[in-house]
Amino acid sequence: PCRAAIPDMKRTYEQFRSKGFGIIGVSIDTNEEKWKKAMKEDLAPWVQVIDNIGRVNKSRLGLKGIPGYVLLDREGKIISFSLLSQTTIGENDPKLPREVDIVLKQLYN
Repeated sequence: PCRAAIPDMKRTYEQFRSKGFGIIGVSIDTNEEKWKKAMKEDLAPWVQVIDNIGRVNKSRLGLKGIPGYVLLDREGKIISFSLLSQTTIGENDPKLPREVDIVLKQLYN
């Protein structure tokens, strides 16, 4: 599900990056070699890291599934979290949650 969301994340990144928006991808994959291969294929233009030893506390961040999104402001404060990717009816690719779009438009428009 995470890789399927990358095209939509790229569009959002391109739309808002000139206004200071950024993304840091944190993978919870356990196979580092497969993750590296996927990152080369996906060519995401933001920082990607892997937590293959299970240190990310998903429950503390309110993340109940993947991909999950945590939005931070410029000072690093959490402004929204526990947002899960959703699948649009009739499509197989996850879209960024409506809440993410709303928050970004409020911040940057």
